[in-house]
Amino acid sequence: MSTPPKDKSEVESIQFKRQAIESEIAHRREKLWRIFSWAASLLVAITGGFIALKANRQSQFDPTRFQRAMLLLAVIVLTVHASLWLTQNLLREEDAQKDLDRYDETLGIQHTHVERSRFFQFVSNQFGYKPAVILLSIAAMLTIVFA
Repeated sequence: MSTPPKDKSEVESIQFKRQAIESEIAHRREKLWRIFSWAASLLVAITGGFIALKANRQSQFDPTRFQRAMLLLAVIVLTVHASLWLTQNLLREEDAQKDLDRYDETLGIQHTHVERSRFFQFVSNQFGYKPAVILLSIAAMLTIVFA
């Protein structure tokens, strides 16, 4: 356990730092959503656009292998970039949360943390932002290859 603050100015300093960290966590969560939303929108648009163009019987849309390969490459680059960006922000959010917990302990703020079960951790990891982007990417790639 951390040493409690000694005077009012030290408490105010810790509270100020704590508020800054809370703002950082809120910023990271908003950024995660924006990254996910951006990548998911592009991947759904690629998939839907490709299907729409191929489904129209009057359309002359028949991409060559080279065009399909370039579109596949674009999807892969988008997915890798979004996944790396999401990972970076998730790690920074996790670090900020650890700092926030440390300041809370110093200020004597107690939380009733519920231990996450292994099942919940597994589900969270499998159905978070990154896995969703990867699944959308797989759907886009399969559409490009087989439509």
